[in-house]
Amino acid sequence: MTQLVLLSHGDIAVAIRDAAFDILGPRNNVHALALRVGDSPQSLALTLHTLLSPSADEPAVLMCDIAGGTPANVALKYGLQHPQTTVFAGLNLSMVLACMQDNSSYLSATDLLQAAHDGIIDISAKARNLTNRGQA
Repeated sequence: MTQLVLLSHGDIAVAIRDAAFDILGPRNNVHALALRVGDSPQSLALTLHTLLSPSADEPAVLMCDIAGGTPANVALKYGLQHPQTTVFAGLNLSMVLACMQDNSSYLSATDLLQAAHDGIIDISAKARNLTNRGQA
């Protein structure tokens, strides 16, 4: 089973995981790691390695808050050492939900990136268009 690990500065990953659980229900293969003030990159790396070591031969998807940040750097280092691991930056709830809903346990990178992109919508413009159509 593909492991999904969300990594972020502060509790962003925890909040997104919890929101996804509220929507789809908890999953044993979905985890969140938070890098808090005072935490070291080494402690985050150790936590990630410990979390994934029981399933090191299985695919993993790591989603990080921003490229170039410590969580992403730690995830990327792990991913380079484990070729069955895919690492994304730009964590958002739409992407997590798409990954959790996939029955095959692994969406392609293209599918996950499309889900992330499709989740960003100017809903105020859409609402204005609908309102304007109703007034015509």
